[in-house]
Amino acid sequence: MRFRVLGPNLACDTFGVLNGALDDFSQADLSGADLAHIGLGGVHWSVSGTRWPPGLDVEALMQRSEETEPGSGIYVITRRGEKERASEEVGV
Repeated sequence: MRFRVLGPNLACDTFGVLNGALDDFSQADLSGADLAHIGLGGVHWSVSGTRWPPGLDVEALMQRSEETEPGSGIYVITRRGEKERASEEVGV
């Protein structure tokens, strides 16, 4: 079996796709997850599709997030303060 190297752009594109898939919680049910000690930086989430644990302060989470495209309703949690516990900033 022979493989052909397609160049560095393919590797970067593949990494980007995989990395994005691992961080995409825009349709996830996290209502039973314990997020108290989880760094959420880089996580993509949706106002309408992501279900958060009870008591999580979604307004505080939104303050730490940026909308991916205006009006999309999909946000990415910024990496600022990523080393801090999620519970300190988001009220878990």
